[in-house]
Amino acid sequence: AGLTVGLYAFTLDYMGQISSFGSADLSEPLIWGELKYINGKGTIEDVLPMPRTLLMLVIGEADHVDTFTTRLNTQLDSDPVYAELRGPEKQELTYTRGGETVIQEPFGFEYQYMQLARPVLKAASHHTEGIALHSASGETDPQTRLISLGKNDPVEITVTVPVENPKAALTDVSISVNGALLLSSVIPNDPDAEISEGIQAIALRDKLYLYNQQESDAVFRVVKTEPTDGALVFTLTCDKPLEPGYYHLYLSADYAARAVAWQTEPWVRDMNATISNEQISTWESFTGLMAEHERTRANIPPVFQHAWGPESNGKYHGMVYPDCPPVYKVPGLSELVRQLQRAADMEQSPCLRYTFDLFVSNR
Repeated sequence: AGLTVGLYAFTLDYMGQISSFGSADLSEPLIWGELKYINGKGTIEDVLPMPRTLLMLVIGEADHVDTFTTRLNTQLDSDPVYAELRGPEKQELTYTRGGETVIQEPFGFEYQYMQLARPVLKAASHHTEGIALHSASGETDPQTRLISLGKNDPVEITVTVPVENPKAALTDVSISVNGALLLSSVIPNDPDAEISEGIQAIALRDKLYLYNQQESDAVFRVVKTEPTDGALVFTLTCDKPLEPGYYHLYLSADYAARAVAWQTEPWVRDMNATISNEQISTWESFTGLMAEHERTRANIPPVFQHAWGPESNGKYHGMVYPDCPPVYKVPGLSELVRQLQRAADMEQSPCLRYTFDLFVSNR
């Protein structure tokens, strides 16, 4: 409980050289800083970055995550360096995507953020404000949670429970007898009457009603559960006539797993990229050819200076140029979010724990 995950997606500088796609080269400017690219021969000022997305997870207690992300977001939103546009301004950088040539336009620093927290739906009890007990027959005392019925009155009881999400799926909805004092006998109200140990006597005019604690075979059940505006209504009944006495009843229900529907962030859908094994194999084969035919990185043809060039049907040693890897998106982002959501889900959590008493007279 209390686990919170903040997920960032940053749009950062990326030089795009295919020569370093297969193995990370930390000399690439992966931060939004001064736009210079340094190689072994000096500093190159006129470089052509393309956007690359970097993910960051912030994991911890909710208040710690909130404190950290608030400070970070404030800095990102206020620092003027992040307002600058980067990238080619004269259509110098192109690459292939989906068999078509894409012209890289100037782009700005961007970030997306979402927060995933373990869903917590509060459990209701008799302390919950607004909870209501009602019987279709007899009398109901809401203060003491006591329903009084005659022995021939039908049992139709409703418990109305205010909840955060009335349409959330429920499981293990049940009503049980947690104790019963049943009427064992009625004797004259005589001052000399002998009352056995464990017997509770109630005097009413000239009679003594004797009750003792015993197992009850009464079968209560929840007939239906209906969502209303801001509440759940549980309807209860009993399948056979009740013996006179007092019944202490316990109504419970749990929220089912994934009772809280996660909201889909549009940016997650927009930035998600799906990569097939076939694509990965093609990229690895292509970079393998480059490693085989180019002695050093400096020998790589200019057409591959950024991604692998503007031609959608060109060939390199007999192999057609593949699409540029989707460095501008996030491969597997949707699946990552789903995994985080599943980790935050609980198998089930309490929805209702409620007790009340039912008295059935012998009249």
